[in-house]
Amino acid sequence: MESPEPYCGATLLNIGKYYKDHVLAYISLPTCVIGVILNSFNITVFTRKTILSPPNLIFAHLSFLDFLVLLARIPYVWLVNVRPLSGFDIHQSYGWTVFYICCNTFIVTVQFTSIFLTTMLAAWRYIAVVHPLKERSWCSMKKTRNVVIAGYVVCTLLYVIPQYLTLRIETTEGTPETYSLAAIQEGGLIKHSTVDIIHAVIIRLLPSVVLAGFTIRLVISLLKRETHQEQSTTEFGSVQNTARNVKMKQDANRSTTILLVVVLLFFIAEFPRGILNLLRVGFEHDEKSEEIHGRCYAALVQIFTTLTDINLSITFIVYSTLSKQFWATFKLLSRCAYKIISRIISRVTCKGKRKGSGSSSSSEANVDTETKTDEV
Repeated sequence: MESPEPYCGATLLNIGKYYKDHVLAYISLPTCVIGVILNSFNITVFTRKTILSPPNLIFAHLSFLDFLVLLARIPYVWLVNVRPLSGFDIHQSYGWTVFYICCNTFIVTVQFTSIFLTTMLAAWRYIAVVHPLKERSWCSMKKTRNVVIAGYVVCTLLYVIPQYLTLRIETTEGTPETYSLAAIQEGGLIKHSTVDIIHAVIIRLLPSVVLAGFTIRLVISLLKRETHQEQSTTEFGSVQNTARNVKMKQDANRSTTILLVVVLLFFIAEFPRGILNLLRVGFEHDEKSEEIHGRCYAALVQIFTTLTDINLSITFIVYSTLSKQFWATFKLLSRCAYKIISRIISRVTCKGKRKGSGSSSSSEANVDTETKTDEV
């Protein structure tokens, strides 16, 4: 008797299994390492006083959160995907189970905060375009810092507390004992499905809808403003554009372009995962729920996780390409760092030469002394 066709298709399962066993380890680990380095560059550039502004402050915190996610992913990918290829396996141990809970919760919490700040950035750009006269009062540096801090606190509490209340570590008797992560089905203050809904709707889908709304309104407002400026120029003659006005307009357009690229990358990486999590909750009481979650969800989630890693790693390229101010500041900092490193290397080299010359001269003096003694 032939085995029944898998719920999500044998082809999809084969692709997911092949990707997890043969491709994931060689893509995710280099991507995370490179992303950590590039995001450290982003943080260094965006925190310079010369370019510090409310949007750039948000970009700096976004880079910091991306840095944390990729940094936490490195040991996770190493233990889960790289070391098993060489026969090393720590799965089902107590230490591994605790590490999995802490690492997974930390990564999702940081991603949640990053999504919140991305939505906040879209709102800030919308206010700057639609209500330019109120931008200084509504989007000041002080208010931006306060909202960023509130985002860190609220996102952490909103995800960590339900996650902690719905998970427990189970022990399986045997030699040796094995441990596994299980959801508290009965007697818990919060159902595990509630955490899945938070993960799917609040963390993934709701920010996607809000970002889509802000982005569409922002593009429509920009098109209306351009049309109005063209009509004003046609009716009343050429409008005097000072160098400062032109520069401010170019900076605003670049910030908006960067935002649109960031939102597009966010949609590509996060929206499908939100749909997957929502389907996971929807099929919770289905007869094949175990197969859907254990096989179909696992086959796709690794691919979208890699897309998220790539998305977090290429932001330096996006900023460098679309922002001349970012690239100029980075080149200036690179030159300063090169000069400092060159001076350190030259000083170390000079000290080494001095020690070498001192030892050689002392050895020559000892040889002369011995020669004179022999002559006497």
